Amino acid sequence: MSFLRRVAGLSLRERGRSLAIRQELRVEPLLLRIERSQLRWLGHLVRMPPGRLPGSDVTFFLINKTMTWTEAQNYCRTNYTDLASVRNMTENQKIQDLKGPEDKVWIGLFRDSWKWLDGSDSSFRFWRGGEPNNNYDKETCVAANFDISGKWADWNCDWKREFICYSPPTTKRVIRLRVLKTSAQDLNDPAVNEQMLEQLRQRLKDQGVNPDDVKLSWRKQADGKVFHKEEKKTEKKTKKTEL
Repeated sequence: MSFLRRVAGLSLRERGRSLAIRQELRVEPLLLRIERSQLRWLGHLVRMPPGRLPGSDVTFFLINKTMTWTEAQNYCRTNYTDLASVRNMTENQKIQDLKGPEDKVWIGLFRDSWKWLDGSDSSFRFWRGGEPNNNYDKETCVAANFDISGKWADWNCDWKREFICYSPPTTKRVIRLRVLKTSAQDLNDPAVNEQMLEQLRQRLKDQGVNPDDVKLSWRKQADGKVFHKEEKKTEKKTKKTEL
């Protein structure tokens, strides 16, 4: 059986890491078969261990809405990654630079032996004098105070304040895929393209990759097509002549 080899660009947006991969895929009618081993190492790179950030370069966002600490936590987890963890003075300064109209903002530290929401094990602390004091045994959440260089104090979690969310930076990489075509199926059919992406997503999910960490999409060429036939390269043989 003869095969047509076609090439496409797969756009991969992944939070926090840079990836590069070259894969050989076999396409059959109504089915894209991908061997589990082909994506195993990709899944290893993409998987984000629970409680760890992919590096120190995170992006902080000041949310100009007032919420309780728990409401702020839910908002950040829905729209970003989580309430901010502040693991060093550099990150503390980044939060200071976001200063808004409110002087105090929720961050992701809470009283359970003082743990960060995302599980970060940083020992960095920036308490103001006399804090934490747990007044009336009801202060279990932490706010940073912009008026005193972002120093922290514990507060009742039911207070409504603005807050800081964070997200890892987003990295975009274009991955070159070669597909072995075994039928007359149109590889540029949007339904076929989506089927391929869905099976790639499923393979990554099977390896424990969070679907929210990676966005896969096809990159269209100038003619609007995703796949193009790859012409076979012919090697020119040169005849060696002796003088």
